Amino acid sequence: MKDDLLVRYRNAAYEHSIASADGRYKVANKAYDEIQSILEEISLSNRDDELFELYEDAEPGVQLWAATHTLEIDSLRAEQKIKELVNDPSIIGLSAQMTLRGWRAGKIRFRDSKH
Repeated sequence: MKDDLLVRYRNAAYEHSIASADGRYKVANKAYDEIQSILEEISLSNRDDELFELYEDAEPGVQLWAATHTLEIDSLRAEQKIKELVNDPSIIGLSAQMTLRGWRAGKIRFRDSKH
């Protein structure tokens, strides 16, 4: 992963995951804002497909963010990844369950209708 934009996304997703697990919500909220900002840059650059690279990241929280942010691009692929993460024994498993529930209820959307 050589691209600065994807590295920044990965690092913010990792920071959010760790801070959330540790109960450091101010840090997690700041990381969330950064993830959203970077996602906008990725989307505006038409590089959304690059997020699929993060499905293989060592950190399950990074995988979950990438899968969540690719639901609108390839819902079958993204849902499959999220289903795999449901079994994670950490808070990631619960987050994955809630993400699938929200997606299926039509409550998750990150991009405008261009995708």
